[in-house]
Amino acid sequence: MNLIEQLKQIPDPRGRHGQRYPFWVLLLLALLGSLCGYRGYRPLAAFCRKNADEIQRVLALDIAVPMPCMSTFRRLFLQVSDEALAAVFHQWCLTFMRPSPGSWVGGDGKSIRCTRNANGTNYMSTVTLFTHGSGCVIAFALLENAKASEIGVIRDCIEAYADIPELTFTLDALHCQKATVAQIVAQQQHYLIAVKGNQKKLYRVLTDWVATQPPIDTDEAEDLSHSRTVTRTVSTFSMPPELQAEWPNSQQVIQVTRAGTRNGESFCHQSLYLTDHTLSARDLRPRVQGHWEIENRLHWVRDVTFLEDDPPRLGGRAPVNWAILNCWLINLCRGLGCTTIPEGVRDLTNRIGKVFELLSVGFSSA
Repeated sequence: MNLIEQLKQIPDPRGRHGQRYPFWVLLLLALLGSLCGYRGYRPLAAFCRKNADEIQRVLALDIAVPMPCMSTFRRLFLQVSDEALAAVFHQWCLTFMRPSPGSWVGGDGKSIRCTRNANGTNYMSTVTLFTHGSGCVIAFALLENAKASEIGVIRDCIEAYADIPELTFTLDALHCQKATVAQIVAQQQHYLIAVKGNQKKLYRVLTDWVATQPPIDTDEAEDLSHSRTVTRTVSTFSMPPELQAEWPNSQQVIQVTRAGTRNGESFCHQSLYLTDHTLSARDLRPRVQGHWEIENRLHWVRDVTFLEDDPPRLGGRAPVNWAILNCWLINLCRGLGCTTIPEGVRDLTNRIGKVFELLSVGFSSA
């Protein structure tokens, strides 16, 4: 099913009267405009007016029908099903962003703070799988905090790539779950997962283990970036025998110690990880750091560049729908090899044919 056929499956929330365009056309125009650098309802209307001839040519639209106005796009973002739009983006990722065998993939959730209810007990989150290095979203799902758990949603995302061998999933401590580990192993894939106090027995045993056992291997590196001096020491240990049966295929415990100064203040922090890899400490160091790219290259960009947590466009389903398009735009920019997202936005501005090609056939001809 191609993109247009998928957009046609999204329910139309409009009344039957006064419809100038099929709903899928409005969705595609919103998608094209936002990915061409027009962020907002007035900008989307301006995009349509400015590029009317090319839009009508590319989409074979009736030239006698006026282009959609600002209010049309505002109602669209307020009303369109965010779950349905997320499903379209997820399917696009599965089609065009598939990782190669042996890739390392991070997984994590991110709340959209502006969707919190009055007492903060319920809000919408996005859950993504994100490739190390290339920095692209390869799986996407929505989560309503009061109704579901991120743990189960991540498992569904992982299952979507069960057919690609030797992937390694790097996950934070929330996902240090025996069922998650068993699923990854059953898919003949690998894991590297943070260990914290939510697994009390595991964390206690491993903390004592690394304090009393000699490491298999150690690697140390200094980082002078971001006005700080940090020495990272990565040590690998064999897995305690009594825990190997409980945690499928577990081979090593990784201890990462970060010590140094930040803004003149000293700090020292230790983290523990569980993995089925037998790689050296030197090889594991960039892999552990690579997991946090999902924070630095995805969540930070969405919050700072796209203002997701405090957006200018509130109401209805709009904040979540814009969050979906933000991830889509990040993928297009990274897929084209742009150094920064602003560079990618500039490169895509007003390139309707190029954006339509990327949405339709991916990066094969980029």
